[in-house]
Amino acid sequence: MVILPRNEITRTRTLSVLAIVLAVAVLIGLTRGAGLPTVLRLGLGAIALGSLALSGLHLLSMRGPSKVVMFHQGNRTIIATNHLHQANRLRFFRDLLSDHSVAFSDEDRERWSALAKEGFHPVFNVHDLRKTYLLTICCMTFDQVYVLDHLGRWDYFDSRNTSEPTYSSRGVSPFRDDSIVPLTPGQQSQAGA
Repeated sequence: MVILPRNEITRTRTLSVLAIVLAVAVLIGLTRGAGLPTVLRLGLGAIALGSLALSGLHLLSMRGPSKVVMFHQGNRTIIATNHLHQANRLRFFRDLLSDHSVAFSDEDRERWSALAKEGFHPVFNVHDLRKTYLLTICCMTFDQVYVLDHLGRWDYFDSRNTSEPTYSSRGVSPFRDDSIVPLTPGQQSQAGA
């Protein structure tokens, strides 16, 4: 799987839109009868229709923003992504996380399975790693980062334009229903207060 940097994605979207505009302009010019030979008009029309179809297909096939949710629970952090294939983005950092990552137990899998209702899937169970380190890695890799701290407060980092966690919006949750999030007893007491 090839992962493009954010500026490459913007560049390819811009080129696709420009190709569509150029193809439409060529088709409009050909319908007005530019005095070109029929073979040349047919060739240009076929090329314009082909580029229109390929550029449209390219724009439709691009996925939405990649999202990650980090749940801090004491000395462990659960990382969940919005698509299962998004976990491959963290493959680059697997060496960094390998000493601190443990497999999910059957209890953990059952506990976190409710996230699938909202389209998120737990991919990493990380122990004893600093929150800022994980946040920086996730902001470098994903477009939108949501963090639930150990006190039950949500933070949202929009890193679509920058890879640094520069600012956060407090209280923004990625879920329509926050009751699906399994909270620790400390988070439940804070959320109830």
